[in-house]
Amino acid sequence: GSTAASSRGSARRSCSGRRWRMRTTSASTCASSRRASTTSAASAPTSSTGCAREGLPGGPPPRCRVLPSCKTEFEKMMARRATDFRLDSTLRKYCKADIAEICYPDAEDISDVANFDAKVIECLQDYRDELKDPKCKASVHRLTQRAAEDIRFDRPLADACHEDRTTICRDVPDGMAQVFLCLQDNMGKLKESCRTALFEQLVRMAEDIDFKFPMKRACSSELQKFCKDIPHGHAARVKCLQENIDSSDMGEECRKEVKRDMARSAGDYRLNYRLHRACLPEIQKHCSHACDAASVNGSVTCAGTVVKCLQEQQDQIESESCKQEITAFSILEAKDPLSLDVPLQAACKGDLGALCPDVGRDHGRSLTCLRSKRDKLSAACKKEEMRFSVMEASDIRITPSLMNGCGQELQSFCRDVPPTEGHAFKCLQEHLGDVGMGAACKGEVNLQEARQAGNYRLDVRMRKECEGDVKQHCDGADEGKEGHAVVLKCMVDNFKSLAPTCQSEVAYVVRMALFQYHHGAELTAPCDAAVDEVCTSTGSAKPKEINGAVIGVYGQCLLSAKPDKLSEDCRGLVKVAAKEGAHLAGGLDQAKLDEALAKLKELPAGAAADGSARKSTLVISGWLAFAALLAVVVVAVAAGFGIYHKYFSPTRNYTLVVKSAPPGTV
Repeated sequence: GSTAASSRGSARRSCSGRRWRMRTTSASTCASSRRASTTSAASAPTSSTGCAREGLPGGPPPRCRVLPSCKTEFEKMMARRATDFRLDSTLRKYCKADIAEICYPDAEDISDVANFDAKVIECLQDYRDELKDPKCKASVHRLTQRAAEDIRFDRPLADACHEDRTTICRDVPDGMAQVFLCLQDNMGKLKESCRTALFEQLVRMAEDIDFKFPMKRACSSELQKFCKDIPHGHAARVKCLQENIDSSDMGEECRKEVKRDMARSAGDYRLNYRLHRACLPEIQKHCSHACDAASVNGSVTCAGTVVKCLQEQQDQIESESCKQEITAFSILEAKDPLSLDVPLQAACKGDLGALCPDVGRDHGRSLTCLRSKRDKLSAACKKEEMRFSVMEASDIRITPSLMNGCGQELQSFCRDVPPTEGHAFKCLQEHLGDVGMGAACKGEVNLQEARQAGNYRLDVRMRKECEGDVKQHCDGADEGKEGHAVVLKCMVDNFKSLAPTCQSEVAYVVRMALFQYHHGAELTAPCDAAVDEVCTSTGSAKPKEINGAVIGVYGQCLLSAKPDKLSEDCRGLVKVAAKEGAHLAGGLDQAKLDEALAKLKELPAGAAADGSARKSTLVISGWLAFAALLAVVVVAVAAGFGIYHKYFSPTRNYTLVVKSAPPGTV
């Protein structure tokens, strides 16, 4: 017993001596840095440690000229502290209660906790939102910020990735998060232990832009410009930068880093802090197995499968905050789908290289190219493109082409119309003949209508109202032929047997296909001959086309043409269009057809031959509308005052005074 006690005492003296020698070395090495302070004695740090700490991530701006030898010695000391919270006096002082309550509730004394592997520090990072002491929370924030910039201050990650660090990233210097970026860029080459540790740390760092050093450095001015009043934490400032990514005031370096961060976080829902936090209960309920396939392939990320599941199950999700985060992600995703939709990117990578080699890195053009060559796409790419298109059609905010081309029109005509369920798009269609509709918006609406007429799945209302009828009458009809209006033509052929609500939606689709007439479109192809023979006058100017569509002219002509001038299939389309909203079953006699056609001619069309509308409606908005309204109010008030003064003003008594000349004067 005495021998053991003597040994323990010797060990304590030895450890104490080593700590004393280390501190002495650090102090002597950094003494010259303190003397080389570039500031006044009043503001300069009073200790070598304080001088060396300045300029570290999360620390104050440097006020000393720190010598390289001092910096190296101090970084070694900070790396040692990253292994054990007891070596960090701030953590030991302010986090004692939180450690005891959250990390080791069963420990009698946290000082006895074996912590050489940084488990306590990882626990504090994982439960930072639950820490009660503000000073403890601030200390953990600074510690995580240091680790995010320099892997040496993240002991578990540094140990797990030591071999990969010395082989794959051996020429990358420490600091400035350069090692982190190197490891992320080579994620597929890392050993499993390193990949797992790196991913876990990336999940922790998703919470605050302070932990995303490259983006924070590149976007310092943009954070002041766009996000000055946005608080730290909960990825609020990250979201702020994402929402301003299209602003002309955002620098290219910042935009590049924001896009890179978005692309990384798109690979796994856990890297999207806000979505992860808002949707975790819904993920456990609806998408608990969505990540299984990716895990089988040895990936530490879910490869976008959970986000894809949430988007597909959005109608079943009850949490409003989760719905909002899904929509927010989908809006960003739609702007750059081949970067941010990981399943789409993976499925179409080969098709893009083979079919669209000349589009470069323009992902908008890439998707347009893939859609134009849909019949040549691989089965996997075709499936993912259709999934993305269906999601895009469900909410006009997820369709950048319509949002960019029709922004003013949506404000003028559809301000109070919901953006979801196809309502906003229907509103734009119904105002195509109005003067206030710009050519750019008409063109985008025409393109979207053409896609819907080719595939019923892209029409939200028809897809939902006709789901049962499609299964009953046309199940599998368009297998391998999506985009060729096969199901729509089947629904027209079985129109009499459809449910009334489905009849209404089918009729509306046909009506708009005639109204926005695309010569050669597969749904309306039976009427092409009649358009050429009946609706195109010899010697007259050809109606103006906008993105391949003639608005109003041919549709009006077909609806008013004599039935014997139309082919049987074309008459069938006109009859279906005329039934829009009537929910009629069985055949129509000629009298009822004429009545329906007369109602149909009251469409918001009236387009002239050159494509311009004949309506006299004038739409004004913005400051012009405000000035016009103010002028009307002023005139009305003045007129009211005049009428009141003339007819309703109370009578006031007056005295008539007549002056006469004095007697004897002329």
